[in-house]
Amino acid sequence: MPNPNLNLQGMTAEEVFNKVTQAGVSASDAGILVGSWIYQNFGSTQRVFNYTTQFAPSDPSCAPTFNRTFVHTDWLDGQSVVQAEQTTGEEGFNTRFHHIEKDLDQLSADIARLYNCIGEVRKEMAQILDELRAEINRINTDVFNLQQQGTISPVHTIPNFGGLVANNKFLGVSKLDNVQMSMWQTPQGLMMLPAAQTINIGPTTLGRLSGPSGLARYIAENPQIGQLFTKGPVTKEALLQQVGDATTSDGQPLKDILAVLPANSSYSSSDALVNDVAERQAAVLRTTQSKDATLAAAFGVNTTVTNASDAPIDQLQMIDADTKATLIKQGIDTVGKLQATPASQLATILAKPGQSPASGQAAELGTLAKTLTSLH
Repeated sequence: MPNPNLNLQGMTAEEVFNKVTQAGVSASDAGILVGSWIYQNFGSTQRVFNYTTQFAPSDPSCAPTFNRTFVHTDWLDGQSVVQAEQTTGEEGFNTRFHHIEKDLDQLSADIARLYNCIGEVRKEMAQILDELRAEINRINTDVFNLQQQGTISPVHTIPNFGGLVANNKFLGVSKLDNVQMSMWQTPQGLMMLPAAQTINIGPTTLGRLSGPSGLARYIAENPQIGQLFTKGPVTKEALLQQVGDATTSDGQPLKDILAVLPANSSYSSSDALVNDVAERQAAVLRTTQSKDATLAAAFGVNTTVTNASDAPIDQLQMIDADTKATLIKQGIDTVGKLQATPASQLATILAKPGQSPASGQAAELGTLAKTLTSLH
């Protein structure tokens, strides 16, 4: 049975772990976060190093695809006819050279892919080496302090706050022993810092941003909800009766997302419903905290984004790296372009090979873009 004295905002350590993993933090990092909290509040424990940068042992997209197609048939002196065009029994110089051209093009594509893969590996290795350097420096600090003390005792080292300058991700705000703390994903791992009041990033900011998109994905993946609108306008009350107890893919109850709607509201289509929720949630964010704070939650605290429509996709913290790469490859490199892309086209772009269109993910991303652009 969990120890009731280990409590964070009324939750046990196990509940905190589950909540953090539901927010998208890996199980490994979530374990370190909860362990750090226990260490800071209930005693000491061994520090555990964990890589933040993911480095896969292999990447199928980097595998070579070249398959030689040119096969030369030997000519015989005094018998073979050398000619330019193709005839029965002889391909001719032109066709043979075109085969060679195609082979060279395939080789060129393989080499370009190889250089791109090498570049990605170099980037990831640089990040991993930075993590190792930070950890070695922490160990050096421990060793130095132990040498000075002459005894072995717990040593509290100062985290590298410079890691918050780049490649950071704001995870939320919570309380530890009645002290407001902000949680950050940095190149050096998870960090907890006293919550600053200079920029008003509340713990519900990301939830409000992702609420409308989560609703859109739920409707897209549950066709029976869309069928409700075929019988006429659907009221908020009817929606709550049908899906009020359901949750989105990130664990938000639909009844909480729909709470932003007026009690007497009704909608003729699911698109009208989702658009209204997105616009109202954006209005709530505008009136309860600054636009800059909301953009900081979505794009990172060091963001220079002032207009969400023009913001580059690769800075958006709420989309995973693979999805960003897929969108950018198709020319969808800003939030405005993401919003303007039809859901059916997005679903086809995001579909995995051999799978049906990703309608749920497409609806989610399109609505997220809609919510962000409605902040102005």
